[in-house]
Amino acid sequence: MRRLLGGGTGSVPEFGGARQNNFFEAGVVLTYEADETVVRIAFTRPASVGHGGVPLLGRPMSDVRADVLARRMRLVEREAELFFPDAGFSGRFVTL
Repeated sequence: MRRLLGGGTGSVPEFGGARQNNFFEAGVVLTYEADETVVRIAFTRPASVGHGGVPLLGRPMSDVRADVLARRMRLVEREAELFFPDAGFSGRFVTL
């Protein structure tokens, strides 16, 4: 993200993580652990995020799972989380 968006404005998050960068123009806030691992991505305005042609935001986990499996992508399902081992990321699905 830093390569795409620049350094962002750094700060210490109120909860979780060691530090964060706010990319105001992109509407994205990344929270990092001390080892620079991203542990949270927050969007501050409407966003569209997908992987392999599958929209990931604003959809029930079951719909995302069905689309991913229909495209024969590898997937590991955990409690409220889908892990994409070939891409190295996971998504948590929370119902508010």
